[in-house]
Amino acid sequence: MTNAEFAILSLIAEGPQHGYGLEQLIEARGMREWTEVGFSSIYYVLKKLQKDGLVTDTIGPGERGLGRRIFHITPAGVEAWRQACLEALAEPQLSFAPFMLGLGGLPALPPDEVRAALARRIAHLAAREARMAARREAQSPLPDHVEALFDFSLTLAAAERRWMEAALARLEEREDD
Repeated sequence: MTNAEFAILSLIAEGPQHGYGLEQLIEARGMREWTEVGFSSIYYVLKKLQKDGLVTDTIGPGERGLGRRIFHITPAGVEAWRQACLEALAEPQLSFAPFMLGLGGLPALPPDEVRAALARRIAHLAAREARMAARREAQSPLPDHVEALFDFSLTLAAAERRWMEAALARLEEREDD
């Protein structure tokens, strides 16, 4: 199951949803900060989940009398979702971040360009933290599991920012020697 499928199936496991409702939840929870679910891929993923027998749909009331497709998780979907959740919680996954490759290239880069790049990354991380904190605050109080998602994401972003700040300080210190 892809991350996008897992994310959408997780939201439907919380309760039946229509496609636009899924987009609203993804946006409100800041899920694009930590998973690959594009707006344009939601309906594609829903069709795939339906084809795989993990969700089914009904036509529900919509705006201006037009019916909306409401997606419901099936028993097979519940089992697949449950297994995916337990596996994701129990088994650490390797991350193949391009950042690590960038770190490996440090010796070949001019120090001033490295400092500038790290400073930009720190600014991006600080902005991400601010966006996530604002989203969390705007929706408080949140269900415990959503609060945990925000808390974990904010903790990771803050830890990465602090590491970047320390790395930048070490680089600047070495250049002063």
